[in-house]
Amino acid sequence: MNEIFINGIDISEFKLYNRSLLKDLSSLSDIIKKKCGFMPETKYDEMSDGEHYIIVDGSELIADKYSIRFEGGNVIIKGSSHSVLAAIDMFCEKIMSAAELTDRDNLEGSTGKKKLYSKKQLEKVIKKVYDDPSRIIVGEQVCGNPKGPYNIEESIERFRNATKKNPGIMGLDLACYGLGLPIYDDVTWSAYICDIVDYIADGGIISASAHWANPSGYDDGYYNSCRGHLGKIDTMEGYEKAYTDLLTEGTELNRIFMSEIEQEARFLKALKDNGVSIIWRPLHEANGNWFWFCTTQNGKTVEAKYTVAIWKHIYKYFTKEWELDNLIWCYSPNVSGNINDEPGGVMSTTYLYPGDEYCDIVGVDWYTGGKLEITGNDTYLRLINLAKKPGAICEFGTRGAAMAEDPADQCNIYSAMNLHNDLLALRDKGLSFIYILTWYNRWNIANLSRGDELMATEMAMGLTEVKALFDSLK
Repeated sequence: MNEIFINGIDISEFKLYNRSLLKDLSSLSDIIKKKCGFMPETKYDEMSDGEHYIIVDGSELIADKYSIRFEGGNVIIKGSSHSVLAAIDMFCEKIMSAAELTDRDNLEGSTGKKKLYSKKQLEKVIKKVYDDPSRIIVGEQVCGNPKGPYNIEESIERFRNATKKNPGIMGLDLACYGLGLPIYDDVTWSAYICDIVDYIADGGIISASAHWANPSGYDDGYYNSCRGHLGKIDTMEGYEKAYTDLLTEGTELNRIFMSEIEQEARFLKALKDNGVSIIWRPLHEANGNWFWFCTTQNGKTVEAKYTVAIWKHIYKYFTKEWELDNLIWCYSPNVSGNINDEPGGVMSTTYLYPGDEYCDIVGVDWYTGGKLEITGNDTYLRLINLAKKPGAICEFGTRGAAMAEDPADQCNIYSAMNLHNDLLALRDKGLSFIYILTWYNRWNIANLSRGDELMATEMAMGLTEVKALFDSLK
């Protein structure tokens, strides 16, 4: 058998260490056995000091990039969730053709960048769809309650199985109701990014939001961490102070909040570095009273300026410090007929509007009881008239009389074709929308049923139709 040395160390002294989503490293270990006559041990737990490893690292955040480095007595074979196999293949080629490998053999490679649409092209598609009331892009929120690296892929497949088409838009929650960025490392992040790049390359649109964890603490598990009120004092003065502390550097609330915001900025920056532009809708439903960042807390409504200040703080942090110019900012309050902004409950859709310079498009989150609530007191139209920007239905689902007690009965209560009829009625009232995004679980297309009929209508635009629009801009 052939002897191979890596920086002077016999390859027989190396173990394999798997820090990737690959189920096994047999393609690599088989090559080593073929060339060197031994099967290296593969480890999945922590590495031990003083030992040498060939590390397969799937944490690269640039989808097409991979590298091989010989350093510190180890070999680091690094790639993204998708490109790490190309890195392994390249290392195997080196093993088969060399007797010694050193840091002079370090290399970087690419599996080839995918062609993605630009932010300007996305803006043009948004305008083109909004200007045509007879069309609307249809999609779904990625399944919530963080499930790990295959969350996006499985959600797209679920939509396709229910409708026979791929969604034209997918919604991501970066926190506890979706991707769970704070609880996963870059190996899982890499899988997310690769799936997003693939989806964008196929013509799909991504919308992202965040159910941030309550920085003042809410001890009901990560999944519900966005609940509770802000601060420890249940008075108007207590809430106002908590909102002020949230944006005051050096306070505990600010430290905790910014640690999560920083993770999201890093993820969005990785998307930018991959050429991805997305719709970003922070502080969704903030005119309500169910999240810690809502303007009404335990029946007490704070002045709009406190929540608007959070929006502007995030905007400046993302655009100035992180230079995130790949975001289309979307203001999306909850549907509300409270046009006079009576305090104590859900405020109007215009109550927290941050201003034209801080937002590119608008929309509403609408959970219907079957009564076209989106038209009540012109809740959507008033927002459109104020902002004079394209609008969307950023979240959609059923509730109350439109939601069946038994999910199996949903098709008899309110199905995807009832939604289609409502969209036609809204069109006839002169309303237009860029897209509609159904929520996950009980509210998704599969559980509404008749999704295949909806996606077969002339109005509904899936992935194929959206890609054709992008292609028409070339």
